Amino acid sequence: MLRREDFCELKSLGKPPRGIDQVCAAAMQLLAGIDPRIEVDDAGGVKDLSWKASQKVLGNVQNFLEHLKSFRGLIGAGKVPQANIERARIIQREMGALFSEEHMAKKSHAVAGLVVWISSTISYYDELAAAVDQS
Repeated sequence: MLRREDFCELKSLGKPPRGIDQVCAAAMQLLAGIDPRIEVDDAGGVKDLSWKASQKVLGNVQNFLEHLKSFRGLIGAGKVPQANIERARIIQREMGALFSEEHMAKKSHAVAGLVVWISSTISYYDELAAAVDQS
């Protein structure tokens, strides 16, 4: 569950526990080109995946949560580049077992919820792509 209070607490961390920054980087990769606060490079990837950049994106928690809630609609409308999904998937794979709700819940409820959102978003994208391929 993505709760505003949890994200307010998250953005205030000076130095997050290991893995939190990577999960936030994966979320930023998904939102690249969609959230105007995320600076992108010429290839459409996130320019800065640092914790400070994540804090900037989390600066307006309500806006961030609105982007997350509307994201599936953007996927369905074909407005999310496949490269965004692939960049997030790379982070997910590189983290391995650390990219799990159970593991992250020990560190942050917000990030545990973000792991679930990222995983389900990638799965949703894959399901839509498979459906299009079959038609």
